[in-house]
Amino acid sequence: MKTIAWNKIILAVGICAVAVPVFGDDMSATNMPPAVMAPADFAWDASLINLKEIRLGEVAQTNSQNADVQEFGRHMVRDHSRLNDRLVKIAQEEGLTLPDTNTFYVPVQAPAEKQATELIPETPQQKLLDAQVDVQNLVSLSGPAFDQAYAGAMMRGHEKAMQKFQDASASLQDDRLKKYADRGLKVIRGHYDMAQKLESEVETNGVASPMTNAAPSM
Repeated sequence: MKTIAWNKIILAVGICAVAVPVFGDDMSATNMPPAVMAPADFAWDASLINLKEIRLGEVAQTNSQNADVQEFGRHMVRDHSRLNDRLVKIAQEEGLTLPDTNTFYVPVQAPAEKQATELIPETPQQKLLDAQVDVQNLVSLSGPAFDQAYAGAMMRGHEKAMQKFQDASASLQDDRLKKYADRGLKVIRGHYDMAQKLESEVETNGVASPMTNAAPSM
């Protein structure tokens, strides 16, 4: 009887020893490290976000008849202009390249649709062109169709922006850009909350547009 009991204890200890690493692997898989960002890449992407938000905020004030959409647009122009002014100062002092401030006022030709084999990290110029096409698509809309597309774009765009600023805050070695990312993240989180409310209001009061599903993201 004693031999049987000791065999059970040894077996239980062995199972626990095997199980611990398994659970450890599961925990590490759910805590993925942030994407490592170079100062030049973050500066370019952050400026692109700011300039796009400024342009779309201006369009929201002219293409919409919805007071909430217009007010949201004014808020975006104000906040992202301030964010971009700070970024321009840092970029000038550190020799970083930013998109031209007239980027979203120039008509562009939409690129050919990407194939599955072409899904590789985008170059700064590819990111710029994609953003320009997104803005052009929204500028072509007005009234309820614009409201639906704009509200959806603000939700998805600010969600992506939060992730980008979080990664920059966690991985950048450049102290000035790191502080900029920290402060910008707080602003963008506030915008995301506002965008959630705006999308809910637009869905409640507006009429869904057939172009809504193809709406661009920030």
